[in-house]
This record gives sequence, C-alpha cells and structure tokens, in this order.
Amino acid sequence: MIRIPLRNLPSQELQVVLDGQECTISVYWRFGLMFLDLKVGENIVCTGAICCNGASITQFPSRYFKGSLHFWDVQGSMKPPQWNGLEDRYALFYLADSEIVPPALMY
Repeated sequence: MIRIPLRNLPSQELQVVLDGQECTISVYWRFGLMFLDLKVGENIVCTGAICCNGASITQFPSRYFKGSLHFWDVQGSMKPPQWNGLEDRYALFYLADSEIVPPALMY
C-alpha cells in the first residue's frame, strides 16, 4: 500500500510511478464533491470518477492499470473527501493487485 501525497488545494495534478506504471492523477473539487482522473502513460483509465471514502475509485478492471486507488478518512468517519483535508485527513492510497481482498473474503 502506497500513500500518494496530496496538497490542500481544490485542484491538482501529479505524476507518480505505481507498481512500474507511470501515472498522471488529477484530483479536483466540483459541485461539492471530489473527482479524480487517471492516465497511465497516454492511456485514459478513468475520468470524472467520484471519490468516496473507502470505495475503489478504479471500480472496473483496465488493461492499462493494475491495482486500485482509494480515499480513506484517517480520522475514521465515513465522510467523503474534502479538498481542505487532503494533506492530513483524507488520504489517497494505491493498493497493488496482491493487496486487494475480494469482497466475498472480507467477512
């Protein structure tokens, strides 16, 4: 699991290598919600994905991206991410395929 560093800004873009994948991640605040775009190289994996606490942002398998991205409220509530808490409260994590637990095995 890798924590991807973000800043307390309503809109930002960063490049990060995740499991050998050269990723461009854009996080932006619109209409009271956090959204995320993900590209691997020149390949678009997702655009306009709504960021929810705990849920995978990359909900569907992609031939361009292995693993998944998740926001988590490190203070333990189930509130969706807010831009003014991106440095300390709402963390963006990358999980490799080997770290993902299938839902049927979680219980």
